[in-house]
Amino acid sequence: MTEETQKPKTTMRAAYSAEFVPVGTPPPFIEDAPIPVSAPGMLLVRNLAASFNPVDAYIAAGYLAQRNPIFGKCRSAGSDFAGVVVDVGEGATVTLLDGSTRPALIGDLVFGDGIVGTGSFSEYVSVLAVQAVIKPPGLSFAEAAAIPLAALTSLQVLEEHAATPVGPG
Repeated sequence: MTEETQKPKTTMRAAYSAEFVPVGTPPPFIEDAPIPVSAPGMLLVRNLAASFNPVDAYIAAGYLAQRNPIFGKCRSAGSDFAGVVVDVGEGATVTLLDGSTRPALIGDLVFGDGIVGTGSFSEYVSVLAVQAVIKPPGLSFAEAAAIPLAALTSLQVLEEHAATPVGPG
């Protein structure tokens, strides 16, 4: 087992704050935070890259907390991640590049949108397995972490607001 796939200790460094911070202020403090635990259908990923999206500032400011309790105060900021699976919850699967799925494995290189997870501005992130995809071998971790929310936003614009339908036909 390499250092990247070793099961973590009990704490990690994370952009974590016990209180919400207003948009436009410096980011939350880098603090020791508890490492999330695996749960059924979830992956624990040693985070090697994360990207910043505008929604991350709104999560840190507490704007989404009233809409969904997962955006409460005890959460690291950040959504998009790329890293190595270090623990697999019962029944967790990952999506392969061809769109098929298979059981997740410790050591899988993955990227995805962890917005429903524990926050990606941290050394470890716990995410719904359905939000993780096997990282293409030609992409660096930083490149992979830059894709999820930006791609989703682009797709939503095309599907919901484009004057021309997307796709064949």
